[in-house]
Amino acid sequence: MVRFFIAVLAQVLLEILDLLSVRNLKTGSRRLVRCCCLISLMATGGGVYSSPVGLQGSLFFEKPVNKYQQYKFSTGVSGTVLELDGLVGIDSSENILFVSDDFKVARGKMEFGVTVSTLDRKGKVISKFVRPGSYTLERPPKVSPDGSVIALYYEPAEIGEAALALLLKSGKLLYYYRDPRSKIRSFDWTPNGNLIIGEGNSIYKVDFNVSAKKQLIRTFRNGHIWDTLSVSPDGRMIAFSMSPDLKIRGKGHYNLYLINVDGTGLRLLADNKDDDIHGAAWSPDGGYLAVTRGIDVHDNVRPCRGALYIVKATATGLTLDEKNADVISLVDRHGDLFCSNPAETPIWTSW
Repeated sequence: MVRFFIAVLAQVLLEILDLLSVRNLKTGSRRLVRCCCLISLMATGGGVYSSPVGLQGSLFFEKPVNKYQQYKFSTGVSGTVLELDGLVGIDSSENILFVSDDFKVARGKMEFGVTVSTLDRKGKVISKFVRPGSYTLERPPKVSPDGSVIALYYEPAEIGEAALALLLKSGKLLYYYRDPRSKIRSFDWTPNGNLIIGEGNSIYKVDFNVSAKKQLIRTFRNGHIWDTLSVSPDGRMIAFSMSPDLKIRGKGHYNLYLINVDGTGLRLLADNKDDDIHGAAWSPDGGYLAVTRGIDVHDNVRPCRGALYIVKATATGLTLDEKNADVISLVDRHGDLFCSNPAETPIWTSW
């Protein structure tokens, strides 16, 4: 009874704070809404919370639709931190990078732009710039380790087709990789500043100390790399989602693999038979990955499409069986708290 009244009082206070803290930042036809941190009380009973196997930091993930949750391992507390309609990434200072579309009518023509905003952890805009071009979904932005360059997939106006663009935080375009057939599905930076690109059936590396040209790491003859490519914190391994035989999405054919950054040591980490593996984020210490899998269940009350798991990076051939010692299921009883957007990759932060 006491816990019930505490929960009710906390919710009332949070609603009041929410009303006082919402800010509207117009970006063309869309709004970026800053919400106060709605920390929800988890009804897990009394006692001191203990993080599974000593996991640290927070998971930052999107719940359908456009609501980003933060789950803190140290406390077991989860809550909505931001409502953002667009792509989200994180920079070297663990500020939030937000990308949205922007358009206006000028001289009888529609002019499109891409707005890139850097936000602090409470949603306050630190800086932003607008680039002429069309907004492209499904590929979150990635910031270089030194924080100076943003890798962003969109359609720059000066190119007229999709490209992986490298931009300064001022918005200046440094370089781009044309992609007219949309084969570049994922990319990430290594700790020493190399760019890793998943394109079609191959993984490439760009060592800017040598040149801006892509260098082949490995080709998978009948494979197709999709929306996950994440470099480990020590820069030694790459996690990526791939179908080994070019089968369609949504049928469980896209599995999670690990490979050494030089292209050797390919290992199947997780093969979920019924649902695709969509996203994976390394823990700050590199010992675990947060994995998103798709769920084909449609529920009008709780329209969940994806769920989160924590898997050991040293494991092999997992099926995301909740009874497996190498898998920590973050699927709660109602499929709501850890219901995530399966098309988005979670972010594992140190905060």
